[in-house]
Amino acid sequence: MSRNPGTVTNRFRGTTRVGAQTKTDTDIEKGGLIAQHVSLSIEGLTCTSCETKLFRALHGIPGVHNLSASLVVSKAEFDLDDSASPIDEIIKAVEKSTGFSCKRINTEGQELDVLIDGDAKAFAERDYPKGILQLSAVDKRVLRITFDPDVVGARAVLAGIFGTRLRLAACRTSPDLENGQKHVRETAWFTLGSAALTIPVLVLAWAPIPPRPIAYGSVSLALATAVQVLIAGRFYASPLRALIFTRVIEMDLLIVLSTTTAYVFSIVAFAYLVMGHPLETGEFFETSTLLVTLVMLGRLVSAFARQKAVESVSIRSLQVQTTTLGDVDGRNDEEIDARLLQYGDHFKVAPDSRIATDGIIVIGATEVDESMVTGEALPIDKSPGSPVIAGSINTSGVIVVRLTKLPGNNTISTIAAMVDEAKFQKPKTQEMVDIVAG
Repeated sequence: MSRNPGTVTNRFRGTTRVGAQTKTDTDIEKGGLIAQHVSLSIEGLTCTSCETKLFRALHGIPGVHNLSASLVVSKAEFDLDDSASPIDEIIKAVEKSTGFSCKRINTEGQELDVLIDGDAKAFAERDYPKGILQLSAVDKRVLRITFDPDVVGARAVLAGIFGTRLRLAACRTSPDLENGQKHVRETAWFTLGSAALTIPVLVLAWAPIPPRPIAYGSVSLALATAVQVLIAGRFYASPLRALIFTRVIEMDLLIVLSTTTAYVFSIVAFAYLVMGHPLETGEFFETSTLLVTLVMLGRLVSAFARQKAVESVSIRSLQVQTTTLGDVDGRNDEEIDARLLQYGDHFKVAPDSRIATDGIIVIGATEVDESMVTGEALPIDKSPGSPVIAGSINTSGVIVVRLTKLPGNNTISTIAAMVDEAKFQKPKTQEMVDIVAG
């Protein structure tokens, strides 16, 4: 076995793949340099200022061309020429200057997540069998296998190509949806925590209760310190990195300055009160805590609205998770995960069921509702030899379909990729607004 699985040439894109790296043909406009296209999944993008910071961090790296970044899909794409540093070093530099978590997205072959009994990182270090392009650890027990479906099928990967039988891991959502859901959950918890700490401070400051300034001030100081350290502390690192590395003044820097000023002044005023020399303007811990809570509430609403917008245009939800595998005669039925389909398979589709992937009907006649994919209002008659597309609904008869495209490369995946590409495009007006706001 060899770690280099061979060379796979893509005649449509004009690219040549060696192992897990992709290099494009010579670009005359770049002076004859050979480049590779890189897609990064970014975790931590929350606003247009974050997108601007990411763009500037990548734009300042030598060898980066055709750069585009999108807050909506939490991704960045660019071409990298051979004069640039290795992609791993570029990712580390971007993470250091922005504070975001960056992970390269594989754009070649098919991916399969499997469960490992031992350590996934150790398993990923072994030699690659024929047809395996890349092994990467998702977490301690989950391994992501990238393979060439023209060489080896998904079920063969599980059955024992590595000398042991593997188990399929749970299906993961797309990176942009997964990162968005995680961000909404984290923001919600921090907002609730900030509100729980702020409400007592507001009660002590504004409620008609007997005056005990030192006792109330001590409690307010403790609660305001917790808010400033645990909640607002998250705002400090990002704007300082942006100011030092990319020379960008973010909105977070203004939040840090305002809340810190109010908090520090309140500490000084409270100290004078304890020493018996109260200032004319006393402490106001409620100002810093309330400001932080309102900022967190605004971010929660923004994150929730953004996540709903991304989910509403996510066509990948039309992809079914399971299908019934059969033979050309429609017998020997077996329900399998749709990710385990491979070239040469036939699968059965029952009435009122979604079609797992693109194919051609070999047995049966039916009507197929393609409105969710094509917009066609009426069901379309289908018979043996008729093509069917993934995500459409078989409305009447039972059919057996010969697979022509795998789930990771079918009509749904193609449309989803086009939608993601469109999200990178911005009208001139929005670009101007982002510049002013950033």
